[in-house]
Amino acid sequence: MIALFLASIAFAGGRHGGVPVTGVQGLGEPSFETSSTGWSAQVDGGYVRIFVGHDDVEAHDWVGRMALGFSKPLTPYAGSLPAEDLQGDGKGLLVLRDGNVGMLVRVDPTGTVDAETWARTLIGSLAPDSPWPAPPSLKQEGDRWTVVAPGAKQVAFHGGHLVANQGLVFSEPPTELVAWDELGRASVWTAAK
Repeated sequence: MIALFLASIAFAGGRHGGVPVTGVQGLGEPSFETSSTGWSAQVDGGYVRIFVGHDDVEAHDWVGRMALGFSKPLTPYAGSLPAEDLQGDGKGLLVLRDGNVGMLVRVDPTGTVDAETWARTLIGSLAPDSPWPAPPSLKQEGDRWTVVAPGAKQVAFHGGHLVANQGLVFSEPPTELVAWDELGRASVWTAAK
């Protein structure tokens, strides 16, 4: 039974590359969070949060975690959106998934654009599937380590000590790097233990 459920998730919405972090009309500057929570952007009257999973199951799990973050349980949404795992009222809140991409839309329900309209915009902005970006890496030169992350829109790190005014150059290497690409996908590098 579980295998059948997982198979239905895996083939539900198809695989996408993600949502462009820039260039979508009305989305503010991206705010990259963690590889497990995704990225967010301000919109008129609220915000959106987007997660790109390697597969549909990762996105399904993300939707479940996001839905648990509200004080009241979310109810299934019966609107006509071409998506899965729909929850919320469609006016001020929607949590949903289209294939391997999870989305949360939270806006003022009395505003000019409701949550369903934003969800449609995001679904319409989904990029075709493409190869996942390579994880970032560190290049050591003497007693310095430099981050290598071609094409990354942002790089986050945990641990290490940055060299002042040198960009992503460390005097002590970080233990983890996260590089975000133009479609909001997070690639992670972790130091060997």
